[in-house]
This record gives sequence, C-alpha cells and structure tokens, in this order.
Amino acid sequence: MGANKFLNYIMKKYNKTKMEGKRVELNKLKPGDHFIFPTLYNGLIGELISVDNNATVKWLNHPDRPQGKKEIIAATSEAFKYNL
Repeated sequence: MGANKFLNYIMKKYNKTKMEGKRVELNKLKPGDHFIFPTLYNGLIGELISVDNNATVKWLNHPDRPQGKKEIIAATSEAFKYNL
C-alpha cells in the first residue's frame, strides 16, 4: 500500500508541473485544448472536443471509462489548462 500512495503522490506533483495558469471555465478554452481536474482521480485529464451550452470532452485517463470515451459535461466546469 505504501508504494501505491507514493506513486499517487509523484503523479500529482508531475501533473502540477504541466498545468498552465489559473483555473478557467471550459467554455473559455478552444476545441482541441487539454485540461486537468487536479483533485479528481489524482489528476483527471481530458481534451475539449466542442463547447456551446455544454462541453463535449474526451477523457484521456479516466479510471472508470475507456480511454477516448466522449462525454458531455457542464461548460462552466472549472479546470486548469494542461500542456501535454
């Protein structure tokens, strides 16, 4: 269990190094931009596909969904822009 906690800690620190700027709403990003929710699943990374009233995103590392699965979430969700 100790190794798992250490690995999660290292991944959190690594993800923080790639975050850009301050927290922004998804409707402020352009399609194709990557974003991260740092507090979900030790850093949930997604790619914005389209945005209008809702945002269509593709998850890149969601533990419960297949990689590349598209999902519709609120466009006002706040995340950090992420540099892959």
